[in-house]
Amino acid sequence: AAVGGQAALIQQQINFTRGNEQEADRVGIDILAQSGYEPRAMPSFFERMGKANRVYASKLPEFLMTHPVTSSRTADAMGRAEQYPYRQTPEFLRYHLARMALTQRQNDRPEEAIRDLGQMLEDGRFRNETAVRYGMALAQIRANRLADAGATLDRLLGIHPEVVEFIVSRARVEALQGDNAGALRRLETAIAEHPESYALNVTYAESALAMGEPARSAAKLQRFLDFRSEEPRVYQLLSRAAGDQGKQALGHEYLSEYYYLIGDLEGAILQLEIALKKPGMNFYDSSRLESRLADLKSEQDDEKKKGSAKP
Repeated sequence: AAVGGQAALIQQQINFTRGNEQEADRVGIDILAQSGYEPRAMPSFFERMGKANRVYASKLPEFLMTHPVTSSRTADAMGRAEQYPYRQTPEFLRYHLARMALTQRQNDRPEEAIRDLGQMLEDGRFRNETAVRYGMALAQIRANRLADAGATLDRLLGIHPEVVEFIVSRARVEALQGDNAGALRRLETAIAEHPESYALNVTYAESALAMGEPARSAAKLQRFLDFRSEEPRVYQLLSRAAGDQGKQALGHEYLSEYYYLIGDLEGAILQLEIALKKPGMNFYDSSRLESRLADLKSEQDDEKKKGSAKP
């Protein structure tokens, strides 16, 4: 009888602890919801910890040993979270869009991806519907179903007109359909709202070059340098735009910056030396390039000294 009473007492203590944990979970979920976060993130994290419990049972932190994340606790947390409206923060959406873009980039069977994503939408099997539809658009582009991709992206833009990924993809569809002017107009409008966006500016520059308008490409990228001046791709495109305009020395100068930013110091020096040999350069430009060349050679000498000093 004594043993039975002791067991009952222990069970009562366990039940009390579980009750406290569930109450703490409820408070935590409520705080998440009131703070503007997605409350379902808590039970989702519980699921991940539950898997860790099963895989690394002998190496768990003491806290998880004394406060286990059981399936019943996870289910209770999910039930409580479902009482709140679904909330999707911009950061949360960008994560899923980036993940979907990476998945589709690695998929070399776009038609199969279209079928799979369509089935996911039909069955409701997804963590983020917007990301699945975005993946559908990317797969449709790769499958050359441009009209379908345009329709999918128009639907997404109707709900999320500010999402850069959708704007860029829609402009890409227009360009592939031969409407480069329409693509540039769309991007121009978006850049006015997001002048600091790398994706918008680079896509605009690429589209302008494809249209044979290197001056427009260069002008847009020059303004973008005020926001981000250390993007190798920007200098690569500026080099191409300068070359297309017959500005050979300037093209090599930009290419020098491209090589410098990717860590090829020798290539950067070579491009400046080529630029200085081009005819027609004025005194100001040649002095500027010679000064930059001297800086790069000094940096190269410092690197050689550091290398020779190592044992």
